[in-house]
Amino acid sequence: NNLVPMWVLNEHAPGAIKDDASIAYHPRLTRLGLRFKGYALSENWTLDGGVEIDFQVFDAGSESRQVPRMRLGYMRLNYKDLHIMAGQHWDIISTLYPNVNLNGVNWNAGNTGDRRPQVRLTYSPAVGNGKILLTGGLTEAGAVNMSDVDKNGVPDGIDSSVPLLQGWFGTDQKLGENGAIKAGVWGHYWEETDLFIPPDVPAVVDTTIADLRSWSDGLVLKVTATKWLMLQGEVWTGENLGDIRGGIGQTINLDAEEVGATGGWAEADFTLGKKLVLIAGYTMDDVKDEDIMDGMRAKNQAPYGALRWKPFKNLMITGEYVRFETTYLGYDETSVNNHVVAHMMYFF
Repeated sequence: NNLVPMWVLNEHAPGAIKDDASIAYHPRLTRLGLRFKGYALSENWTLDGGVEIDFQVFDAGSESRQVPRMRLGYMRLNYKDLHIMAGQHWDIISTLYPNVNLNGVNWNAGNTGDRRPQVRLTYSPAVGNGKILLTGGLTEAGAVNMSDVDKNGVPDGIDSSVPLLQGWFGTDQKLGENGAIKAGVWGHYWEETDLFIPPDVPAVVDTTIADLRSWSDGLVLKVTATKWLMLQGEVWTGENLGDIRGGIGQTINLDAEEVGATGGWAEADFTLGKKLVLIAGYTMDDVKDEDIMDGMRAKNQAPYGALRWKPFKNLMITGEYVRFETTYLGYDETSVNNHVVAHMMYFF
């Protein structure tokens, strides 16, 4: 997808088109939101909430008739260090995001986590020069990829009657006058037992009953070392990760077995004076070869860089380059996409 790139089509398959170029102009990154904080319900309880929309809808409208999409829609009750949130929000897992490719944030290329309906509980007491965060939640499985393996018209996440469990434990701490560190561990788990697959469904072979599971473990680290240097990244591993943007979008193979993958990303942001920020990073999603068949995506990686210029306080002009490199099992040559983006944003 030239607007939301995640991986490269196989350039070396029979009949494939090589070196196909495209160009697109779009305002889809435009966002509008409303947030309120600290509304007092009583002496000890407060209420937060928010709604945010953008125009990233591809299955309706046109480039001159773009349709709004809900990104966030939530309410949160707060009692001292306890927070109860319900609605549409970002995943609890995989809390960091690269500062490039703002449409696709390098999903299925090493970065995981998306938005979905959920109920979560967070405990965030003050510790040291910051706080610790312990979060657990019941979230909707299949909200991202809408997987329907048995083709019964009901997404597997809903059909399973089991929520996707997510958890996070970490800390945010100040380091000196200008530094900070964020570190933590996260994971998720979901399963659908005794999933019936009719014999006439061509998605899988040699099976009529399948137990599908999805799980992941991950580590997060973000360090603001000085005013001019910030380092961040994640590493993770798991199986059946398409719904959290891992495994290069692959969930199960033709034998109804979960596809395993390991990946992550690392980035350095250099602030040059008050107006320039230089970004450099690398991201990778590596699928287990023994879990896939010839022609399936085996590895997806992308070195990237960007330059941000702020001529005025709230105005940012950015140029980005991401080189997506996707390898397919059974093919020696890598398929490559050079993705160049320029955008201008005003924040208020």
